[in-house]
Amino acid sequence: MGKMRMAGSIGIMAVFFWALAIGACATNGKVPSEKIRNAEQAIDRARQNGAVAYAPLEIRLAEDKLKAAEEAMKKEEYETARRLADEAFVDAQVAEQKAQGAKSLEAAQELQKTVDTLRRELKQKPATN
Repeated sequence: MGKMRMAGSIGIMAVFFWALAIGACATNGKVPSEKIRNAEQAIDRARQNGAVAYAPLEIRLAEDKLKAAEEAMKKEEYETARRLADEAFVDAQVAEQKAQGAKSLEAAQELQKTVDTLRRELKQKPATN
């Protein structure tokens, strides 16, 4: 009786793992067009926010990975395309954040220059009563 339970349990586990493997294959075979679209949009946003000037390496990496993802799609290598599209999306987000940070730093430096100029002007003006 114990052997039958064990055999039944092994059979159930085998079916479970088989179903899991089939599910994974089905997911891998799915065309990742939405992921590619998301990566394209992220790259566009990064470019609009100054990534070409402030994060050229990061935006280039994102563009290269997107292009590789599109090539993988043509070859029906959907898992590779999915991975590359995800990487392109993340690289584009990094580029956008780096560009925004650089622009914020520039704005802060400009503001500091203005404050310094105003302080100098206040020191130079004689007090009027």
